[in-house]
Amino acid sequence: MNIRYDTSKLPPFSLLEEPLLTFNPEDTLLDVNPLRGIVQNGAYSSSIFPTYTPELRIATIGPVSRWKKLRNLVDTLRSNHAPTDRKQYVPGFRGFENTFNIPLVAAKISEAHIKLPDDLGSLGAEGPPHIRLLNALRTGIQCLALARDHFDVVLVHLPDDWQSAFRAPGFDVHDTLKAIGAGYSIPTQVINDRVFSFGYKASLAWR
Repeated sequence: MNIRYDTSKLPPFSLLEEPLLTFNPEDTLLDVNPLRGIVQNGAYSSSIFPTYTPELRIATIGPVSRWKKLRNLVDTLRSNHAPTDRKQYVPGFRGFENTFNIPLVAAKISEAHIKLPDDLGSLGAEGPPHIRLLNALRTGIQCLALARDHFDVVLVHLPDDWQSAFRAPGFDVHDTLKAIGAGYSIPTQVINDRVFSFGYKASLAWR
């Protein structure tokens, strides 16, 4: 049998349609765009999440000199923003509470906000940079565990000038922080300096 190679071989790729995403347990609210789907239908858990907590409370860990920027970031998430990039994909952001049906607030006690030294060399005990950072983050999470009833998620700012401590053989700061938080049932969200200078506020808020 003489079969031509160019007609019998499998195609190198196939285009698949984007799957429809569901926004309620009954699968009756569907959309291909996750952001547009949230705007039109609300988040999947928006009807039940407020039964667990009346507001989403943010604890914080970060260098002391960048504290105002952290507060401004939370204010950005609370505010409305019109899209200025990728307008066919990114809808306007109507503020966190209007979007997810729950207020976003800072934790109300000082013990839920851990301010670290700006100088990497002042973090933790003696040792290489990644060990100093590890010890500082572990101590911070342990302190937050004592105030666990006062917050829901921890916003952790790792500034760019600490990059020398982010990775070492057998160590990745992001993965290690997630593991430490998991040990105390504390969810964490890591941010870097880029969020403070990112100009597309609607995209930033959605992300």
